[in-house]
Amino acid sequence: MNLRSVDLNLLTVFDAIMAEQNLSRAADRIGMSQPAISNALSRLRHVFKDDLFIRTGHGMRATLRAQELATPIRKILDMVMTTLTQGADFDYTSSTRAFNLVLSDYGEVVLLSPLMRWLDAIGANVQINVETYMQRDLKEKMRYGKIDLCLWAEPMPSDAFDSQLLLSEELYSMVRRDHPLVSNRLTLEQYVTLKHLVLEWRDTENPRPVERHLQRLGLSRELYLHVHSFFSMPWIVAGSDVVCTMPSRMAKTFSELHQLKCFKTPLEGLEVPIYLSWHRSVEEDPAHRWLRNGIALICERL
Repeated sequence: MNLRSVDLNLLTVFDAIMAEQNLSRAADRIGMSQPAISNALSRLRHVFKDDLFIRTGHGMRATLRAQELATPIRKILDMVMTTLTQGADFDYTSSTRAFNLVLSDYGEVVLLSPLMRWLDAIGANVQINVETYMQRDLKEKMRYGKIDLCLWAEPMPSDAFDSQLLLSEELYSMVRRDHPLVSNRLTLEQYVTLKHLVLEWRDTENPRPVERHLQRLGLSRELYLHVHSFFSMPWIVAGSDVVCTMPSRMAKTFSELHQLKCFKTPLEGLEVPIYLSWHRSVEEDPAHRWLRNGIALICERL
């Protein structure tokens, strides 16, 4: 086989389909359209002379050939990521450095597992510690190096910090499957009349993104119950008539685990950014830069 005749971007497509077992979710994962990913799958089948993925009533089932290819292709992609993220003066294979991260519920659900898989795949010897976002002295801890990175929906509002936009998330809403008012779709009219389960919001000066969006529409919703963590929301939703709203990747994960109805929140054009922030004192630290770059590239593959 002539390697120059093969589009190596197809390996990323293969990896996404293998992970999602669904063409639509795989397309969303790597930012492709449905027709484009279908075309890429056709090209993959031609390259490997195998169907690779067979459509079933529950998504795409990997063939034996695809299962054999999954691990080698995953290793190839991890090697590429390692090459692109390796710090010039940082040996992650021998370093025992501990990184203290504040990821919030979102990061713990969406980012932490892929991050740990990547570190394991490249043989990194570093340690990851995750701390809570709900701490009053977070900025001070970052200033003095006790917290390395913070993941949140807003950049750190200070010139002493740098922030990088990692992702932009659509919002999805969940209700229980036998909800008396919501059947197969969720309209804006329904959304504003339901009782809402919401996350505690620390910023007293800026309302939640949903509230800001509703205010522009001249609408409001009933904030019926406040909780301190996204993790408790699916349990409450499953046993009551409330609705909750959260970033799409979290909502899809929770809805599958707890058998909830999941809908795109009917607020057109509303997305929530996800930022990674750090104190400027560590900007040029090779180890710190290596981890930041690694997290950014992992997010590109989510």
